[in-house]
Amino acid sequence: MSKVDIVEELKKYTPVGLRVELGDGTAKAVAVARSGNRWSKSAKIIESLDWVRIECLDKDGKVCGVIECDEDDEDDYIDDAAPDANVKLARVMVDVMRCSVREFRSTFEGQMNAMTKLCEAMTSGLASVSESYQQALKVQAAQLTMGAGGGDDDVMKMMQMAMMLKGGGIPPRKEG
Repeated sequence: MSKVDIVEELKKYTPVGLRVELGDGTAKAVAVARSGNRWSKSAKIIESLDWVRIECLDKDGKVCGVIECDEDDEDDYIDDAAPDANVKLARVMVDVMRCSVREFRSTFEGQMNAMTKLCEAMTSGLASVSESYQQALKVQAAQLTMGAGGGDDDVMKMMQMAMMLKGGGIPPRKEG
């Protein structure tokens, strides 16, 4: 698609933002200028990229239009007049590879999101274990203090109540 066609398409959809899908399957956000030749500026940026598809976004970030790249423009380096079977095979292979890369990318993103959630859950669990261990050490220190000094049994009961409210259960009472 030529620059003039992109400008005309952008004028037709009047997007607030653009998401450009590149030939390798990745997406890139492109800002739209707010004034002065805004469509031409955006078209220049897009033309500098190896783009396949442009999604025109409205103010809410929803797609309000799509501009697809003509297949002929992608394969300018291949002579269309050549009836060579290798050229046709190369085109098919390129299409298959593009599709495979897109699929791999979506699978990889899903796996990375799952791994991120798993790491967050593990971090949260370790924080809970650490906090519980700290509380157990405090209770044990209080029990040792009570046992060594023959202190007041009320303090020990208060510590047990605090542990119950915290969700740590009742610590075992030291008989001695």
